[in-house]
Amino acid sequence: MVVSGDARTPTQRGDNDRHSTVRSVTADRLGGLADRAAAVPAGWWHLAVVVSMLLAAVAVFGPLWADPQGRVLYDNAADYELFEWMLGHTAMAVTNLENPFFATDLGAPNGVNLMANTSVLLPGVVLTPVTLLGGPGLSATLLLTLSLAGTGVAWYFFLLRWVVDARSAAYVGGLFCGFAPGMVSQATGHLHMSALFLIPLILWVVLRLGEPGRTLRNGIRLGLLATAQLLTGEEPIFLAALALAAFLACYALWRWRDLRDRLRGALASLALAVAIALLVLGYPLWTQFFGPHAYHGVPNHKYPGDLGAFVNYPTYALGGDPLTAERYSPNVSEQATFFGWPLLVLALVCAAWTWRRIAIRCAVLTGIGFGLLSLGTELHLAGEPVGIPGPWELVDRLPLFRDVIPLRLGMVLIPVIGILVAATWDRALAAGAAPAGDRPLARLWPAAVVAVLVPLVPLPPAAVEGVPTPGFVSQGEWRECADEGGTVVAFVDGIRQMTWQRDAGYRYAVHGGYHITRGPDGKGQWGTASRPTEDLVYDAIIKARVPEITDEVRAQAVEDIRHWNADCFIVPLHPNGALAEPVVTAILGVPPIRTPELWAWDVRGLR
Repeated sequence: MVVSGDARTPTQRGDNDRHSTVRSVTADRLGGLADRAAAVPAGWWHLAVVVSMLLAAVAVFGPLWADPQGRVLYDNAADYELFEWMLGHTAMAVTNLENPFFATDLGAPNGVNLMANTSVLLPGVVLTPVTLLGGPGLSATLLLTLSLAGTGVAWYFFLLRWVVDARSAAYVGGLFCGFAPGMVSQATGHLHMSALFLIPLILWVVLRLGEPGRTLRNGIRLGLLATAQLLTGEEPIFLAALALAAFLACYALWRWRDLRDRLRGALASLALAVAIALLVLGYPLWTQFFGPHAYHGVPNHKYPGDLGAFVNYPTYALGGDPLTAERYSPNVSEQATFFGWPLLVLALVCAAWTWRRIAIRCAVLTGIGFGLLSLGTELHLAGEPVGIPGPWELVDRLPLFRDVIPLRLGMVLIPVIGILVAATWDRALAAGAAPAGDRPLARLWPAAVVAVLVPLVPLPPAAVEGVPTPGFVSQGEWRECADEGGTVVAFVDGIRQMTWQRDAGYRYAVHGGYHITRGPDGKGQWGTASRPTEDLVYDAIIKARVPEITDEVRAQAVEDIRHWNADCFIVPLHPNGALAEPVVTAILGVPPIRTPELWAWDVRGLR
């Protein structure tokens, strides 16, 4: 629904608006200044905005661009490599016309429900040509770059349409929304949480719901945008929906009549949007919640926000200190609420300055509410609980809510602060342009905003060379002990099983992996349950524990091989690898294939 939100008098609204006490809800900009010819951006300005944000995003991910196929992000390499695997697997599914919502070659023999994991399916489909030509590493780097730049550009256009007249005000607000600490933090490992470029477009359409003559158009657009976002990342659209509901509930307290007048048309558009989304997403959502290995409840840590995070700077910011940031965050990828004292003070001043504008007032109250919810079920300071219950306790056990990481609710504050910065920047410029204008304000306020934002300028996240895949795997020599499409049991960690499989072109299946699947109790668990033979070999590799090889141990190995339908066992060189090699050989009774990097056993004859 479009909301007016302009609480100013005609005189306060400016010369072009003095003949109307309440602007049309269709033309209103959340209480912005009156329409002026200068508010229509020129084509060159749009181009400059897009190019500058793209260059900024390339600079942020410069270490990855130096070698996108060989490097990974250091702070959350496992999650980053998971998304590389997802992008590569989607490209393989598209080219082979396979089911992209379920992987039969992961977690063998059961498979893995990809819809119940963060599969970034739509970006994977769109980037399939890039993945096939340049590899999944290039696609991941490109997705990260386009995510930050695209989010900034989308917010720029949103702010220019709904909040401000000045292009520079929209640009600064959009730049903050795209490159805020929470965005860069999530980008270090959670590609689905940084790909937020569709969220401003969804909000744009929602604000137009109920407009006369646009019921069909708005419904179709909202349905398609929501579908696209759900196939990119479900968590962002869930948080956006919660924030919108809170905003509209707040707005209804002051402008119920405006909402009521649009309600019938809005509900019709919303019903059409839901129908379109269900038509497209019916099978994927059925797969996620009711399909093979669907689970309920994720095994992730319920990371709460930290009270001290709000007033400090993040790891990858010009004013940040990694050691300080570490005290107030669970890891580098979860620093959504780091803003620093200066920006918080500035935001309070901005809120006071624009408080009479109802829509901005509701946005501020929504942001404060979500900031409090991000603190979780118990308040923490410097990682330690302080003994005070948090508001998230009220909803933590509800369906859907129980799967949310509370800390990420703090990301709602990013666009709220972006709106405040843009609105006050715009008001300062307007004051300076008036006939008896306050020109010092027009100069000093933007300078103050820039000074406050400089310490938050993002620094490039660290990137390192990825762990190389053994040539036995990447060069196809694995075919000496496994058939095409057969299962390879590699005794390495779950993400390494997947990267080896990726570098082998997804030509064989793996028994484990780094993913969430259904546990015995119906809840989510990380990876598939281990088998006795697997535990025994890992004990030899990791703990240097030599088992007694009995007939029972050998019989169990055969049973496990049949369970996995395994073709090949692989043990990489390791400090204790020399100890593991005779153990595996004694269990299997099969001589190994020796290479400079690993041992491999052909177990097809034992099935």
